[in-house]
Amino acid sequence: MFYKEIIFCCFIFFLKNVSSQEQDFIKIGIEKADSEHFEKAVFYFSEAIKINPNKASTFYLRANAFYNLNEFDSAIEDYTKVMQLKPDSASAYNDRGDAYFEKKDFSKALIDYTYLLGMFPKDTQAIYNRACTYLELKKFNSSITDFNLLIELKPDWDAYYGRGCAYAETEDYLKAEVDFSKAIKLDPKQSLPYNGRGNALNDLGKHKKAIEDFNMALKLDSLVGYVYYDRGMAYYDMKKYLTAIIDFNTAIKLDSNDADYFTMRSNSFYELKQYSPALIDINKAIEMAPKEPYNYYNRGFIWVALKEYKKAVDDYTSALKLKEDSDYYFERAEVYYVVTDYLAAIRDYSESIRVEPENPRAYNKRGLCKKELGDTYGAEKDFAQSKSTK
Repeated sequence: MFYKEIIFCCFIFFLKNVSSQEQDFIKIGIEKADSEHFEKAVFYFSEAIKINPNKASTFYLRANAFYNLNEFDSAIEDYTKVMQLKPDSASAYNDRGDAYFEKKDFSKALIDYTYLLGMFPKDTQAIYNRACTYLELKKFNSSITDFNLLIELKPDWDAYYGRGCAYAETEDYLKAEVDFSKAIKLDPKQSLPYNGRGNALNDLGKHKKAIEDFNMALKLDSLVGYVYYDRGMAYYDMKKYLTAIIDFNTAIKLDSNDADYFTMRSNSFYELKQYSPALIDINKAIEMAPKEPYNYYNRGFIWVALKEYKKAVDDYTSALKLKEDSDYYFERAEVYYVVTDYLAAIRDYSESIRVEPENPRAYNKRGLCKKELGDTYGAEKDFAQSKSTK
């Protein structure tokens, strides 16, 4: 979450009451950290700790060096040692929380930030950190509550941006748009609020305005893959699939580790009836994210277009094993309907209705299957139900 500063205005805090050799190791360690040679900094801090294993400040310095090396487990171990030696060390609780956050151990991060706020309830950095942690834990109302407090104490752009993200997650896109706009007004040189507002506007169906915001975000920072992806999503929603593909291409070039980029480029190729590249991309997405059901679901459509019906059934089945969804049952039923396996189709249309009772298309298609099987009464009953649920 944050780069850990090792340098402090005054070395006296660290160097008083220490031996000359210990002092030299700490001083060199700080110099190495200042020049971002963190591995060497760890070495010198470790040498100082050998001489005096009971000095909290040296463990804290080494913890920050470990943090900046992305060695979060070692950083956590040292921050914990600081707490044992100096239980009232607020910075250790905050920074250990940051290390847990970077490890995506959000529950433990939450514990540290909350403990720190118990000691200092108006610590704005801790409030911000906890609000972000709640966001990651999908506790959006709690996140909004913390951002509200933060805005009262320190109404900076990032507080409004964070609350806008929380509102967006609750699908309150109007409030999200307002907060992102406030963030932009406070600091118009930040790209994140433009991107956030672009997504809110896109979800509100204001695609052209969304694209204007994405353009501004890219003007401020042109090397961020997810902004190209988000703009590509806006073009996709506008059915401008070729333009969307161009943006997805750039997103992948900048960050080839996000499966969603390949998924949406595949969907764009599919809409253009370019099934070969669509299949290549969705296969890549499945390879990268094998537990995401919607990738199997999307590949099912490609197999149907290629008339590979058994493969389509297999993919819809794989999607259903990962997540029960009305649409997954419905599309598998559609394949059974095409191959005239009406009994299997009826079973899946019925499952689709069970999961989503207000489902007129499933009632209608089940009625057609019953009609094919000579069940006129059952068919008419389903047709009537289909009309009543529209």
